[in-house]
Order: sequence, then structure tokens, then C-alpha cells
Amino acid sequence: TILRDGRDQFKMGSPGAYGEHMAGSKQHFIPQLLQRGFEASKSGKHSQVWVFRKGQAAYKSSTEGVAAQRHFYSEPSPDEEALDNIITQYEKDVLTPAVDGLRNAPLGRVEPEVAASVVSHLSIRAAFLRGSLSEIAKNLLECMSQALASTESARAYIGIDSVARESMLDKTIDENLAVDAAMMPEVARHRLGRMVKFRFREHFSADFENMADLFGKYTEVIAGVMPGAIENGHIRLLEKELVPQKRTERLRSLHWKLVQAPESSHVILPDCLALASVHADFSQLIPYTISDDDALTTVLMPVSSTRLLVGSRADVVIDWETLNSALAQSSLDFFISSLNDEKVTELAKQIGLTVSNHSQKLVEEDVFDAPAPYAERRV
Repeated sequence: TILRDGRDQFKMGSPGAYGEHMAGSKQHFIPQLLQRGFEASKSGKHSQVWVFRKGQAAYKSSTEGVAAQRHFYSEPSPDEEALDNIITQYEKDVLTPAVDGLRNAPLGRVEPEVAASVVSHLSIRAAFLRGSLSEIAKNLLECMSQALASTESARAYIGIDSVARESMLDKTIDENLAVDAAMMPEVARHRLGRMVKFRFREHFSADFENMADLFGKYTEVIAGVMPGAIENGHIRLLEKELVPQKRTERLRSLHWKLVQAPESSHVILPDCLALASVHADFSQLIPYTISDDDALTTVLMPVSSTRLLVGSRADVVIDWETLNSALAQSSLDFFISSLNDEKVTELAKQIGLTVSNHSQKLVEEDVFDAPAPYAERRV
């Protein structure tokens, strides 16, 4: 029940439950308790891990300074409702015993409730979510700016001259008329739509010329407020649910088990924490946070440098030779490792590839495909 309910469970606790766990300035979006499973060495009582960032030399650091940011969740406060206080208490009472259990339990079957809650909570609280959304939104804005850079590209993007009914203009007109003229017969709505499109096409060049500067200014405004909006949205999401119920329910439908890496292998920890695939053979793995919940069939999350938590709908075989490559590619900014050798150094060059490809795919296939007859010209 505690694993499932998350924040609400702690709200019902005693008034003084948060005093000794008050939020500090540096707040970990990947908990130290998870990082310690990838320990490279110790310095006194402190665990140290290797941190790999794309374009930078690897460095060893105490887990106290890794995957942490000032006021990432909330300002320091004695208020028990402060988000970082609630997360810290959740870590102490729920997450730590759960992760320790996964590291020390016998290999094999894991309770779906525990696995689903751990994966759901850890992946949703990480900085990866904010970073990947920002990356995707930035790419969309850049493509929008290019699409509206000239009258010709804007006409192609909006589909003004397209004879296809799938153009953005046709869809927009149809959707609006379906609401605003719902009482009209369908034939009449279709005729009205053709008239609206004709008038829009007739005046577009002059209207676009007058509004071109406005498009640029709006794009700049959106780009300026976007990081803050994503951060605030992430915080509100966590304030509502530390363990998102819908995602957790879907994860619980999988069969979960603990798998040991071969003796000669080790596993890295990506900053997205968990990966997912719509394929039963674990091919085409992407960060779980940006995956399609309804279609996924396999999920995995490293819980230590030698153990994987795996959820699937059928028996799967893990390709240990390529696993770390998938984990590195799915990282956005960095990954953590217990080893620093030539192979791991090469993996660091792949950081960010999956999010970049996913963002490009959204742009090309879902948003900015130009309708006929301008598709060839735009390509």
C-alpha cells in the first residue's frame, strides 16, 4: 500500500515526521541509495562512482555530488508539505528497503507491485524527464521556425495548396466546424469548409507577410518560458503522485524477475534509469519515460552493476554484449559506472543518441510532414 500510494500515505503520518529529514539545498534526482549499487571505490564512508558525460573526460565522484541539483524539487523548508521532504521520507521508509531487497533477494521472480512502484517512481522523478522534454520541445520550435521562415514553406507546412484532406489546414477547419457548426448537415459543413479554405488561401500571402515578425516574436517568447514551464509541470506532477498510478498499473501487468549479469560483464546506470521496448526480444530499447505505455512489452532497470530488474510479457533473452550500448544511448546527459576502461569510454560517445533520434522522428513523422504536393520540394 505504501509503495502504491506514495505521497498520500505520508500525508497521513504524524505532524513531526519530517523534522529530521528537512529538504536541503542539494537534492538528488537519482538517489544515492541507487547509485551505491554502482560503487567503484570508497572514500571513508562515502561511495564513489565513475561519471561519464559526452565530450568530457570521465571523473570519479562521491555519490553526494552526483545527480544532484540545488532546489531541484523545492526550497529548503521545515514544512512537511515541501516536496523534497516528502520524497526524502519516502526514500527512507519505502524506497531504501525496496531497492535493498532487490539487490539482495534471490534471483528470479519479483513481486509485480514492488517492481512496478520502484521503476515508476524512480523514472518519473529524474532530471531526465525535464531534459528530454526540453530537448524535444526545442527541436519542435526550431522546425516550426523553419517552416514559418518563408511564405512558400509556410504554405507547404499548413497545406494551403494541398488537395489532400489530411493537411493541417483541412484538419483544423474540420475540427472547428464540427464544434461550432455541429447542427449543420455534414454536406453543408463540407461546403462551408471549402469556402473558408478558399478565402484563407486567397489572402494568405498578404496576411503572412504582415504576421511574419509576430511569428518570430512568439517563438522567442515560447522558447524563453518553456524551461520554467516544464520544470513547474514536473514539480506539480510529483506533488500529485510520487508513484503515477496509471503507469504503475500497466507495469504491474508484466512478469518481473531479477537477472544476474555474466561474471565477465557489468552494467552501467543511465540517467533515464529504466528502458522499455515494444518488442519481446528487447530490440529498439528507448528510455521508459518517453515510451508508449500501451504498447510496451519489456522493461528493464539496472539495480546494481551486476543485477537487472526485468519486466516482460514473455520469456526474454538479454544480449549482454549490446546492453550497455543501449543504456548509454538512452542516457541524455550522463551515465554512472563502476568501471572506467576503454569500452566504457567508447560508450560515452553514444550518450544522447536515442533522445535525439526520437525527437527527430516526432518532427518528421508526426508533426512536420508536408502534405502533397509539396512533400518532395520540402525534403
